Amino acid sequence: MGGYNVQPVFTYTPKVGSHDDHLEEYTNAVKNLSSPSSIALFEPEPVCAVRAAKYNNLLPSGMPGPVLVIDVGASATSMSIVDSEKESIQYHSRLDGFGGETLLETLMDYLSKSFFGCRHTEASDKMAVQRLYDAAQGAIMERQKLGRIQINIPYLSMDEKMQPRHLNEGLSLSVLEAAFDDMVKDNIAGQALEQNVLSQTNQNPSDVSALFSSMIMSVLEHSGQNPFSLNSILVVGGGARSPMCQQAIKKAIGALAGEQFVAEKVIIPQDGLIEELVALGATLE
Repeated sequence: MGGYNVQPVFTYTPKVGSHDDHLEEYTNAVKNLSSPSSIALFEPEPVCAVRAAKYNNLLPSGMPGPVLVIDVGASATSMSIVDSEKESIQYHSRLDGFGGETLLETLMDYLSKSFFGCRHTEASDKMAVQRLYDAAQGAIMERQKLGRIQINIPYLSMDEKMQPRHLNEGLSLSVLEAAFDDMVKDNIAGQALEQNVLSQTNQNPSDVSALFSSMIMSVLEHSGQNPFSLNSILVVGGGARSPMCQQAIKKAIGALAGEQFVAEKVIIPQDGLIEELVALGATLE
């Protein structure tokens, strides 16, 4: 009976810092899933992203230097300096508690305060909160490009007289951006400081772009790089699909290296590819 020539590949998040010495944790966790256990490969996610970007001709050709990978996930944002030739990581940092879900929670709180008079985590009608979450999740990706978010949910809840209450709320992106900046200033900045992912020269970011800027500076400082020694900056992850997130990253990099640098070296793949680069890179090993 014939077999398949298949080799499993496991991707993993690198350890924070400049040394990736915890691979044994992953191999021990999955060694019983493959036979023989040595058949499996283990690849760092940022390396996979760079490999796939090279395969798709996204990176500038003929340019020396490492690639800065900015991965905006659902609930965490990581930054990695990757040597694209050696396929190794020079430095990696990770901010837990900040990602695509942070923007969604900002919109949820705005709508919940308007409708319930409290944050969505404090609302007692959990079914209504779930419907609010579903509507906000769809609107935040589909309608950001229109410059305004409009959410209409009939029969969202009942009042004290058992009469139906409907939600029909609209807000401009500028209002949402201001609320997002307040979330960063009031909550995320403190978490970033505690997790030691901010630059020594900017440890009090007051908005989203300043947060990205400080995180980028910190990674460059720890790796001995500067913006102009990089081959490029590659933006990946599901959270990075948000136009608001993309603009904040571009603004942060523009403040550090100028608009021409942003135009020439900041790589933001198309929507479908921006989430799939890591998986694609794993298949190219």
